[in-house]
Amino acid sequence: MRRQIGVGLLLALVTVFCLAGASEAVKFRYENLGTLGGAQDYAAFDYKEAAINDVGQVVGISHMAGGALHAFVKSPGQAMVDLGNIPGSTESHAPGINNSGVIGGTYLDNLGAHACKWLPLGGGIYQFRSLDDAGGSAVHGINDAGYLVGNARVSGFFHAYILPPGGNPQDLGMLSGHLSSFATGINRTNTIVGFSYDANAIPTACFWSPTGGSWTAAASLFGVADNKAHAVNQTGQAVGYQRVSAASHAILGSPGQPLLDLGTLIPGGESLAYDINDSGSVVGWASYDDGARAFLWTSTGGMRDLNNLVVNLPPGVILRQAQAINSRGEVAGYTTNGIFKLTPIVQPPLLLLLD
Repeated sequence: MRRQIGVGLLLALVTVFCLAGASEAVKFRYENLGTLGGAQDYAAFDYKEAAINDVGQVVGISHMAGGALHAFVKSPGQAMVDLGNIPGSTESHAPGINNSGVIGGTYLDNLGAHACKWLPLGGGIYQFRSLDDAGGSAVHGINDAGYLVGNARVSGFFHAYILPPGGNPQDLGMLSGHLSSFATGINRTNTIVGFSYDANAIPTACFWSPTGGSWTAAASLFGVADNKAHAVNQTGQAVGYQRVSAASHAILGSPGQPLLDLGTLIPGGESLAYDINDSGSVVGWASYDDGARAFLWTSTGGMRDLNNLVVNLPPGVILRQAQAINSRGEVAGYTTNGIFKLTPIVQPPLLLLLD
């Protein structure tokens, strides 16, 4: 009899979940990751300033008590680690972390910007390595194999580049007739995305495909101009933004499909996409009546305000920018009072209701 009641309950729950699935979005639990001691309200960035790997480690930037920006890493169950204690540096950024915990970033000193990385040694200790002693370079992304991508100054202009682990930087060039380029994201098969500027400072999203030990010449990613790409997933889907009547709109480009405008949260508003996971879920920010709001976009639910999907958001806290999403659907970004991490609330497997 107990088994029969259990099966009946299972069927009822399946019916309820099926009916709810089309209209209900996943809910999240909010976690404030803390700060490095300074003011923490962040304006919307035009670029990625945070990342989250598949074990839930978050990297990004935080203001110090004196106002300086320092890179940080926050691992589950551990305190936030200040990565910015670099002799002579005035500022540091950590926009990338891979699943081995290697962090890619940039620090600034009186010579300019320097590409760098941090290697995990265990116990919350990280080894810092400068990748450019002369200055003039930056890292924007890293993949699981340890390939770093970013930009470096060449004859007064920035060139997108890739730094293989243990190898030398390779200049990726730019679109034909353009003056500068930036590499912003790389996936596990070493496809790189970024953007290239023409002589009128208009950007065009572009990509570089791996071929042997090198990469193809830059090619237009979305087929139109006045846009940027910030991230690419394993299936080749890329996200960023496109200028639409002088306003930015978050966009999604999928191989073999038309460019998709992800929309906005309010009529006449703006939006920008920072990241996409392998399931095709996209995060970013969109303008709202009270300023920027973090969003989640899915193919079934469209663009949603993440503030409405969190079950324990404290009063007065507004999720401003969702900057990163991992394969588990965990999201990281910036609020009105610091750095946040969102964890999807997953229902237990229905078979556990039976015994």
